[in-house]
Amino acid sequence: TGSLNLACGGVPLKECLEVDVTCPNKPGVCNIDCTEESACESMVLRRPTTGALDGGELVLNCHGLHSCLSASIECPTDDTCNIECVGSSACRPSNIYCPQTSTCNILCDGLKACGESGFGSVIHQSGPATGTLNLTCTATQQKSCQAIELECPNNPGDCDIDCYGELACHEMVLKRPTIGALDGGALKLNCDGVNSCTDSNIECPTDDQCSIDCIGSQACRRADMYCPGTVPCNIVCDGLKACGETTAPSTIHQVAPATATLTLTCTATQQKSCQKITVECPNNPGDCNIDCSGTLACHEMVLKRPTVGASDGGALTLNCNGADSCTGSSIECPTDDQCDIDCISDDACRRTDFYCPGTEPCNIRCDGLKACGESTDPSEIHQVAPATATLTLTCTATQERSCQKITVECPNNPGDCNIDCSGELACDEMVLKRPTIGALDGGALTLNCNGLNSCTDSNIECPTDDQCSIDCIGSQACRRADMYCPGTVPCNIVCDGLKACGETTAPSTIHQVAPA
Repeated sequence: TGSLNLACGGVPLKECLEVDVTCPNKPGVCNIDCTEESACESMVLRRPTTGALDGGELVLNCHGLHSCLSASIECPTDDTCNIECVGSSACRPSNIYCPQTSTCNILCDGLKACGESGFGSVIHQSGPATGTLNLTCTATQQKSCQAIELECPNNPGDCDIDCYGELACHEMVLKRPTIGALDGGALKLNCDGVNSCTDSNIECPTDDQCSIDCIGSQACRRADMYCPGTVPCNIVCDGLKACGETTAPSTIHQVAPATATLTLTCTATQQKSCQKITVECPNNPGDCNIDCSGTLACHEMVLKRPTVGASDGGALTLNCNGADSCTGSSIECPTDDQCDIDCISDDACRRTDFYCPGTEPCNIRCDGLKACGESTDPSEIHQVAPATATLTLTCTATQERSCQKITVECPNNPGDCNIDCSGELACDEMVLKRPTIGALDGGALTLNCNGLNSCTDSNIECPTDDQCSIDCIGSQACRRADMYCPGTVPCNIVCDGLKACGETTAPSTIHQVAPA
């Protein structure tokens, strides 16, 4: 139970090479200083093997080139463990075994201090693994924790990891617990620096909160992130290509039962913060909240409904706010919960495919120059069987052509189709289709074309057997439009404005559909 103080340093080098040390029990403390090049290289440091076997506090300082290279370090079972690896390759590639029930503090500061591609250190947990792990990989040099592999502790132990600096935790493997209760404590991961967590594999705890901040150019590019199964997952991507790129995007996965809320924030500080990212949303009652703010923030994003667990999907709220913020994306709404999508800015959702829920409302707002359309790159709104929920599409008047050339498939009964085209050329050349899946009977259509050329050259199919109301209000609002009335229920069309539905060379046509 007495303290051990060991100092290794000075001349000649490697004073404690391959030294084998057993630390004392409580209340004894184990203080080891390795302060010169290769001072404690290949050291074996053991927790107590006699007495109470609970171990006293460990303080290990590895300061210097290769000072604890290839060491094996066992922390005490139930007392604090403090390890500093300062210097080039100071602890590369070491094995560190954290306490079972107490705090494990590890600092890696130096070029490849705790890792290198193919030679990363490994941080292990010891059962029941309920103590907190604090790992700090600092910015003094590059690659301080490159290719490091670490296992996070169980509840109530938390996992706090800071990766500061260029390539700090590049190729990191971060695992949820594999021993003890396997439920995992809260994870807080901060990736702050160029490529700080690029190519990493990040497993959140199964049933505790997970917060991941990717701050800096390409901070989490090409990373795989696995959200918790039952508690919130919060991810922030802020920086040029922080979580994505044309050829190297990140992927956010769900883990069964996948019933917790996902909040993804792709911010506006730099362009392309989440370009081409792939996101799987959670199941009910978990919601999916995604904010894409900034130029090309979520350009070509792939947003998927759940593929694990109940596969029913929680509510989706997607905000695309910035030039081309969600251009070229594929957006799957949940199967049976509400879907709210705002495309606010020039070209925000141009060339985007939207897949509405099968049984719950789908609300899409397009506000900006060509926000959801363009002559050559329009968006499409699809229905998913049974396609019985209401679709509300709002194409507003802030800028021209907010939904130009958009293709819209309306839902089946009892779902209605409510479309508002307000502003110049808002829905110019729109293709509005009756349902092609499910019962094929179509819900009521209410179409408001309000503005100069707002629905010019459009093709408008009313539902087969529900009411159809079309208002063409404004100069040339529905000029050169083709309107197809229902087969068995009333068709109401209002034309109010200079040449609203006609002209000498460009009149509209109203068609009937059998049995008419």
